[in-house]
Amino acid sequence: MQIWISLASAILPLLVSASVGIEYEVQKTLSSINQAYSLDRGLQMLSAQFIQNGANLTTTAYTITDNNDPVRQITMGFVQADDLDSNTCQKDANNSCYFNTQLLTDSNASAGDLIMEVAFKTSGDIPPSLRSKVVIFYAMDLKVDTERINKSSSGKVNHASISSFTCVNPSSALNNNVALGSISLQNTSSAASPAYINILNRSNNGLQLCAVT
Repeated sequence: MQIWISLASAILPLLVSASVGIEYEVQKTLSSINQAYSLDRGLQMLSAQFIQNGANLTTTAYTITDNNDPVRQITMGFVQADDLDSNTCQKDANNSCYFNTQLLTDSNASAGDLIMEVAFKTSGDIPPSLRSKVVIFYAMDLKVDTERINKSSSGKVNHASISSFTCVNPSSALNNNVALGSISLQNTSSAASPAYINILNRSNNGLQLCAVT
């Protein structure tokens, strides 16, 4: 009995310490997530531009300059057929593809889809579960909320209004095999095969749409 009491006394502080460490990482990450003000503004801007321009909406990339915002860049527009190939994609001023080709592939994008790509900053002060990650939002139809807004090859848009957005948050190699907002539960799994908890459902902005289970 004395052996079990001694063992429990030794393990309990380690478990408490690990739990405190995870909760600290959760709160730190949530604080950063909730400062992603550019995300909701981007979704609102895309909706407004679509109402105004319809099929003539052009692809635009916005660099986020707010130091507190973890988002690095937001890119919005219609996916063109050439965007599905990194050799033929639409290029920005730096001769880089406007949209991440691998992200389009991982999220099963189709030519004509109306999307907003969100890329997070790479600096060391960004929480690891956000750093260098990318997600994509798809504009959905007002009348058929399971159908994506899409512009056909003839230049016509299938629907005129956006009802909502869906988010694809890949856990592929693009995001180092871990979805945005996923924090390792190091005290309950081995370092070789860690378990994760995704906390995006606790955010106060559009990143709630990117929560994974």
